[in-house]
Amino acid sequence: MTEIYSLIEDSIEKANNIIIRRKHLAEAAGNIITRSVHVDRSRAFQEVIDATGRIQHVDRNIIEMIPQAEGDDVDIFFLKFSHRMNDKLLEEEHERHKFISADPYSLATFNEADPSFADECSNITHWEKNGEWFCIIFMMLNCKRVVGIVRSRGEWYDDCWFACRRPYR
Repeated sequence: MTEIYSLIEDSIEKANNIIIRRKHLAEAAGNIITRSVHVDRSRAFQEVIDATGRIQHVDRNIIEMIPQAEGDDVDIFFLKFSHRMNDKLLEEEHERHKFISADPYSLATFNEADPSFADECSNITHWEKNGEWFCIIFMMLNCKRVVGIVRSRGEWYDDCWFACRRPYR
């Protein structure tokens, strides 16, 4: 009898995993994914990046320009577009949908909490400083988990999920 209960429990667990996986795939088939994350803003940004466990392709000078944000509990909306985007077009889309770019702290914290998300959904946020655009991107590169913090290259392919959030009131 114990074996039967064990088999039933295993079957239920496998079914639940399949349901969760299908939910993630269904979300990714659309053009928006929503996740919540608790952000500890007392940590140094480099500590947050290190905690993701990813290979870092980072311009250290840019880390000093990471914008500060507020809010410990953040809802991140990942938007995917069916066409290439650039920084200007992305800001226009954010404005149209009443979003702003997610801050790098919240995106890095999210990727720390859910490291497999970027395996299938490269995700990025960007910010402007002194008229120049910068970005942080989490992705798979040559089968390795990577984070890049660089000057924006100007155009993004349609395989990126752009992280944004609602503005604070």
